[in-house]
Amino acid sequence: MIVGVKCPKCGLMQMPNPTCKSCGAPLGGPTWRPSPPTQLPQPQTTRPAEPLPSQPPPQLGGFSKGEAIRFGWNTMASNLGFFIGLQIVVGLVYLVPAIFAQWSKEVFPLLYFLVSLFSVFLNMVIQMGLIRIALTFCDGKKGHISDLFSCLPLFFKFLLGSILYGLIVLGGTILLIVPGIIWGIQYMFFSYFIIDEDLGPMEALQRSKAITQGAKWDLFLFGLLLAGINLLGALCLLVGLIATIPATMLAFAFAYRRLLPSEGV
Repeated sequence: MIVGVKCPKCGLMQMPNPTCKSCGAPLGGPTWRPSPPTQLPQPQTTRPAEPLPSQPPPQLGGFSKGEAIRFGWNTMASNLGFFIGLQIVVGLVYLVPAIFAQWSKEVFPLLYFLVSLFSVFLNMVIQMGLIRIALTFCDGKKGHISDLFSCLPLFFKFLLGSILYGLIVLGGTILLIVPGIIWGIQYMFFSYFIIDEDLGPMEALQRSKAITQGAKWDLFLFGLLLAGINLLGALCLLVGLIATIPATMLAFAFAYRRLLPSEGV
C-alpha cells in the first residue's frame, strides 16, 4: 500500500516524490523510475533430433589367389612334420577298413556291407576333422592329430548337408552341366560353415551362397589352380603330394576365411 506525503511548506498531500508538485519544496521521497518491462519467457524451440547414422551393411570380403596359395605353402612348410604325420594317420584310417572290406567281400557279404558303411562314416568324420585343422591354422593356432575326430557331434548335419549339396550339383549337371558347375561353386563352403559355426545344413548352404556372390569366377580359377598344383605333386612320383595336399587344403580354408563378411567401418 502506497502512503501519501504532505508537503511541509504548502501542506499538499501527494505521492512520494523528491519535490512538491505545487511549490517545489523538497519532500525527501524516492526518485520514481519506471520499472523495467517484464521479460516474457522466450518459447524454447525444440531442435529436431538428428537421425542416427545407419549401420553400414556387412561388406563381403575378398581373397587373393596368390595370397591364399602363399599362406598354404608357407604354413605347410613351417609345419611339415605335423602334416606328414597327419597324412600317415589319415591314410591308415582310409586304408585299413578298405582292406578289411575287400577281404570280407567274398567270404562275409553282410560283414562287407557293415564295414563299407563304417568306412563311409569314418571318411566323413576325417573330412570334417581336416577342415577343422585347416581353419585352426588359418586362425593362427596349431592343429593337433586329435582334431581329426573332434567334429563327431556334427556328423548328421554334415551328412545331410553333403546329400543336399550332391543333389543340387547333380540337378545342375543334368541341366546342361554349366549350372552344376555354378551351383557347385556357389554352395562349396557349406561344410565349412557347419564345422566353423555349427550351422544347420540349409543355413550353411545359404551362407555359402552369400559369400560366393560375385566371386564364382575367381573361385573357379582358384579351383583349377589348386588342381594344377596337386597334379604337379602327383607327377613328382607322388611324393610331391605330401606337400601339395596340405598346402592346397590350407589355401582353400584361407579363401573361405577371406570371403567371410566383415563389418564396414
